[in-house]
Amino acid sequence: MDTRNKSGGNTRNMKEDNMHLRSKSTKNRMLLTLVPILLAISLVVAGSPVSVAEGINPVREQGTTITILHTGDIHGHLDPPWRAEEGEYIGGIARIATLVNQIRAEQPNTILLDAGDTIHGTSVANLFKGKPVIEVMNAMGYTAMVVGNHDFNFGLKVLQERANQAKFPILGANVRYRTGVPVPFLPPYTIVEVGGLRIGIIGLATARTPILTHPKNVVDLEFLDEVTVAWKFVKQLAPQVDLIVVLNHMGIGAAAARLPEVHGIAVAVTAHCHTQILKEVGNTILVSSGHHSEVLGRLDIVVEDGIVTSFTHEFLPTSLDIKKDAAIEGIIKPYREAVQVAMAEVIGVTTILLDRGMWWEVFRETNMGNLVADVMRKFTGADIAIQNSGGLRANIPVGPITLGDIFTALPFDNNIVVLELTGAEIRRALEHGVSQPLIGGGAFPQVSGMSFTFDPARPPGERIFKVTIGGLPLELARTYRVATNCFLAAGGDGYTMFINKVRLDTGIFLRDAVAAHIRVATPIHPRVEGRVKGV
Repeated sequence: MDTRNKSGGNTRNMKEDNMHLRSKSTKNRMLLTLVPILLAISLVVAGSPVSVAEGINPVREQGTTITILHTGDIHGHLDPPWRAEEGEYIGGIARIATLVNQIRAEQPNTILLDAGDTIHGTSVANLFKGKPVIEVMNAMGYTAMVVGNHDFNFGLKVLQERANQAKFPILGANVRYRTGVPVPFLPPYTIVEVGGLRIGIIGLATARTPILTHPKNVVDLEFLDEVTVAWKFVKQLAPQVDLIVVLNHMGIGAAAARLPEVHGIAVAVTAHCHTQILKEVGNTILVSSGHHSEVLGRLDIVVEDGIVTSFTHEFLPTSLDIKKDAAIEGIIKPYREAVQVAMAEVIGVTTILLDRGMWWEVFRETNMGNLVADVMRKFTGADIAIQNSGGLRANIPVGPITLGDIFTALPFDNNIVVLELTGAEIRRALEHGVSQPLIGGGAFPQVSGMSFTFDPARPPGERIFKVTIGGLPLELARTYRVATNCFLAAGGDGYTMFINKVRLDTGIFLRDAVAAHIRVATPIHPRVEGRVKGV
């Protein structure tokens, strides 16, 4: 039975010239509620545990209250990630499960959504190609998930396996095969009934996915413009549902800038930027819940005749005082133990000490640095590669190499990325890398595909000379493709000239690429070759 307000003014009545989710009086009421919301957000960002919902008038008795719980940018973090700023482990999916169960017990009209970049990113996820992540999400009763760019990191075959494994739809309305007659790669939307209301959930991947994962992972796919596709499916679903939610992996900036163009979207749940955000843009509520299983977002909306009349929102931190859900822990435990066994696996042999160098004292080329830089350059096909010496954390002795050795030597969750830099920017980067004597050589560049000579006695800015790439002199005006790790690409170790220069994020951990190389190339014997010369 169609229970819509036939006079219009709801998300199912698609009049493009007069689409409003709320009445004028409701709009004013919403603006008033945003004041305490924004104040609470500022407190949460500053580290206060204040709930965003505090200070908001209680939800009214009229209408139907729907609770939307949301996660995003989990990146395989089933176990609590280490937070250096707090000096402790924070969160974990088993604690999120506890919160979800508590909320469902008090509010049966609840849906649970994930905004993507979910199945890849940690050892427990990567070693099993995302399988334990989906298994946990099945047990938690997720309603739907949208595919993120890093969910393609295992390739299309594995992603399809994970989609088949999932007991909930993994959505991607703007992702389709490019060969032959274009057909969808994933379902574009799902419709669920909650509290007597039919809710349409549309999934949008970022259209930039082909440059945010390795191109080989999506070679058979095309990613269509998000807003064009959103218009198409909002119009298609409007006559069938009471409310439309767009679950997207566009990031809050792109989502806030573009999705409100599409009239009829009540809620947009997003991820990609790893931020906690609540915004109301036009008639659309936009939310994003941070990353790495650290926070559960809770949005409560009141719906009357297809109109969202009020809402409250809060970010629920998964602090260590929250008890882990026993069932979810039971799922994770055997995978966790299997990872420990996997770390003992012998993946190859080195006939020479893999020396990371005493980088806090000595500025020099090392054979481990050459190995790692060579792997990055060959993996990406870049012109050169630059690895910071401080990212090499332990020597590997002569003899068998275990996977645990690689994780010890390369402990950071750093992806391989490709930058586009001019010769002048490369020269500035090298200059920076050899000009940090007071803080040690953590920034000192280990390189591949190039060589350079430096004189530490010269003034800063004049220490680098005789730079060659591929055996030819560096051309300051030419643009080069530079492979590096995502830490440096974000300006880590002071490499500010790398910021906003990323042209490809492979989504592959540096240590995984090094391990894969060793498996194939064993026995290995990297040497110091004179790529870096001090005078």
